[in-house]
Amino acid sequence: MKTEINRIDEELIKNIIAGDDPSEQGVEQNAGTKAKRKKDYHSVFLEINPLSERHSIYISNGIYNKISILIRLLGNKLTIGGYVDNVLKQHLEQYSSEISEIINQQISKLKP
Repeated sequence: MKTEINRIDEELIKNIIAGDDPSEQGVEQNAGTKAKRKKDYHSVFLEINPLSERHSIYISNGIYNKISILIRLLGNKLTIGGYVDNVLKQHLEQYSSEISEIINQQISKLKP
């Protein structure tokens, strides 16, 4: 009896990497907005920035695998480290006011 070879569902892989919930299919998206997001995503996360000074970090195997697939599918010279650096840079910029607020709260707790 032959066993069926597992078929790769490319669309599912793309959705998982993008963080989309496959169970939410049927939700309509504006094509213009989606194209703008794609362009913005590329300019923010997929730009190659040389890392002159580097440090090792640890991430979960699941996240590593998703990023690794994304980087391989892109086919450009972006590295996993470069992608992670771009994501963290964006996160710190996006949440800078919230991070500052948390830091200020922690500092105020230390004052007598």
